[in-house]
Amino acid sequence: MKKILSSILMVAAVGMISAQAQNDCTDSVQAVKDAIAADKDNVLKIVASETEVNPDCACEIVKQAIVSSKASKITVGEIVKSAAGAAPDRLDLIVQCATAAAPDASANIQAAAASVRGGLTTTGSNPLDFPGDGTEPVGPQPGTDGGNSILRPGPQLDNPPAIDAPVITEPSPPTTTTSNT
Repeated sequence: MKKILSSILMVAAVGMISAQAQNDCTDSVQAVKDAIAADKDNVLKIVASETEVNPDCACEIVKQAIVSSKASKITVGEIVKSAAGAAPDRLDLIVQCATAAAPDASANIQAAAASVRGGLTTTGSNPLDFPGDGTEPVGPQPGTDGGNSILRPGPQLDNPPAIDAPVITEPSPPTTTTSNT
């Protein structure tokens, strides 16, 4: 009974915390919407200040700023720069949200993200990136065995496996014993 009660209390506490977090973003989004409606020319300052105050709401702030200001492709890139300057650790999230709000401005968004990162196009290493500068061949080359594998590709038909079948002999006829008692 105590475990059930503690579980119910834990769920209620988590629900209240998530409702509080959602409420905070709702307030931030409304503040951005109202401020942009009042002064559309300062959209970048509005985004920067609101993102700095609530970095957890960066996604919602960026989306609202793009929608409320009816931002051009160039302005979308500037909004990304402004939000990322206030919350640099949220850059990837900001880029995703801006792309969702203005997919036609993805080139400007990527350029803004690259300038914030210092010219890099990604924050981490991509496991699909191959080493080198791209001028040398990568992977097995035609005419080679592809890396000296023990097994050759395809079925091995030249040496079929030997199967040792057991030798079966006819069983001897059953013997019956008669007792003379």
